[in-house]
Amino acid sequence: DPEMAPLSGLTVDDRTFDGFQIIPYAPNRFDGAKLLLARTGVAYLSTDKGDTVTLLNVTGFTERATSVVYGGRLDGVDAPDVIYVGTNGLKPDGTAGEALYATFSSGVAPAETSYPGSSITNVVLDPDDARNAYVVDVSGSVWRGDAVGTASETWTNITGKISGSATAPFAELKSVEIFNPGSGTNDEMLLVGGQG
Repeated sequence: DPEMAPLSGLTVDDRTFDGFQIIPYAPNRFDGAKLLLARTGVAYLSTDKGDTVTLLNVTGFTERATSVVYGGRLDGVDAPDVIYVGTNGLKPDGTAGEALYATFSSGVAPAETSYPGSSITNVVLDPDDARNAYVVDVSGSVWRGDAVGTASETWTNITGKISGSATAPFAELKSVEIFNPGSGTNDEMLLVGGQG
């Protein structure tokens, strides 16, 4: 019966559909019911596993989100309100503008950091200090940010320090993670993955 809605939920108008947008999300490191979701120019927080969301104001954010982090540690204390949003570098008007946005406390909108690299593919935080971040970009570079969000913020390209990186940067690096084998500080290992 043509009057009945199709089982898929799609209609004739969906024929012009040109693809899905990947929406990065992250559960809060300390409370699994809380979620951070982001897409082009917009970020949302949820306190009920995504059943409802609240718009998060991100200062100057217009690019497509590619990576998010929610929750970290500051000064040896759990900091569930830490938020990072990494972007792909294209603003809706087509101009370049790769950026990394961050906040470290509730009620403070994430603001643009001084991240100097290319479009971001992945972000991970130092498990002992959320003001130290690692970023992999589309150029195959790995960046370390220290004191992010402070007047002392610095960024260092550490790609050449990766074990086995005779021909850095790598064009196919995609992910970054930190392995923390113990409870001590500075005992972490940075793991970077990709193709090839």
